[in-house]
Amino acid sequence: MELFYLNEHTSCYNYSKSMQEGFRYYKFDEGLNHEEKLVKDCILFVLKGSLQFSCNGFQFTVSSGEMVFFCRDSLFNTQSLEKCEIVAVLFEGGVWPCQRASFSELYHLREIVEYRMEPLEIRDRLCKFLELLV
Repeated sequence: MELFYLNEHTSCYNYSKSMQEGFRYYKFDEGLNHEEKLVKDCILFVLKGSLQFSCNGFQFTVSSGEMVFFCRDSLFNTQSLEKCEIVAVLFEGGVWPCQRASFSELYHLREIVEYRMEPLEIRDRLCKFLELLV
């Protein structure tokens, strides 16, 4: 009667649905062009070099020691301005109902706050983690 029993459990909430999630390390040569539509949320950490991005109407440069977040279904184009080393973190995090409610309370700020897609500095502890990861 093993026919009806699965070898792995699929009912766990934290069960990974895809092997696309996790950390990935990449090295790019200067001048590489790449375009992709993301199916997962992504954080890119630039360890060395610099990349120029075009995403959702924004154009910006991410340099060594900076990180940037791309949400799923984003179409982005990147060009490496020099030799680069990056770590990409792909993940799919659902939004809990309480988070959805708190984000809806911020909706009225859309007229007041100007959105700019800018990279953030990688802090020391995170930088040490990424060094150990690579």
